[in-house]
Amino acid sequence: MIITIVKKWYDNIVFKVNEIETGYNDIINMACNPELVNDKPNTPYILPFSHNFNNKSSVPRISSSAKSYELIILDVDKGYSIKTISDYLNNNNLQYVIYTSFSSTPEVEKFRVMIPTNRALTMEEYNHPVFRRAFKKLFYWNDENTVKYQGYCYPIKTKYYQVVYNESDNAVPFDWGDETFTKLIKDEWKSYLEYQKKTNDKKPITNLQPHPNAAENRHYVTRYLNTPFPSKNGNTNSNKWLYVAICCCVGCNDMDTLTKVKHKARLEGWSDKEIEQKIQSANNRRK
Repeated sequence: MIITIVKKWYDNIVFKVNEIETGYNDIINMACNPELVNDKPNTPYILPFSHNFNNKSSVPRISSSAKSYELIILDVDKGYSIKTISDYLNNNNLQYVIYTSFSSTPEVEKFRVMIPTNRALTMEEYNHPVFRRAFKKLFYWNDENTVKYQGYCYPIKTKYYQVVYNESDNAVPFDWGDETFTKLIKDEWKSYLEYQKKTNDKKPITNLQPHPNAAENRHYVTRYLNTPFPSKNGNTNSNKWLYVAICCCVGCNDMDTLTKVKHKARLEGWSDKEIEQKIQSANNRRK
């Protein structure tokens, strides 16, 4: 497996990116030796993709630099316990590593699940709507809000940190040809073709009209995505540029780019609530 580790997202406004080849024992070792950080914004990130970075000091952007997807990473924030998920994976004889996230407590377990796969997916396969829908149904316990994430917090040593993995020598990577997953793909593909036939795949998803001149201001989005901001507020802050980028994405109905903008904002320390407030404000400007 090839994955990408961003050891420090910001360091003198330079990105430090390491692409590494790893195996099941390596990710077990990674989880069993968590990083020591002072707070969540300083957490390293795992990107479950191999990349082709032309400029190591630029933002790792999935659309332009990702080459393949080999390691499933899932985020479980509520409704399921570590035991429930580990029992399910053990019963299916799968290799997996579970590690608790920054805000996990004994009362409310929050954790990530890493599952090796039998082959690398191309980005065309990974981004196809049929695959994404089938994936979402198979791993129904994955937090829907994180399906769009490009990176996940590296294992961090916390008060309630916990690691669980399949210790069986007979455990295997997840097979993309799995019978259950293949059936989901077939069902979703049928629905997808019916949708295309019904809509001719030309009707817009939304009736919202774009902001005047939004398309001409796309360079603001590019500037935001490619500029590391050391802080949310104050001099050289991300606040203004984040809002302008959101307005442009909303104005152009470009939800794919908006996903990347939101992800970068989270890495800068913006909460989901703060980001959604900016999106709502941008939507209100369109009315």
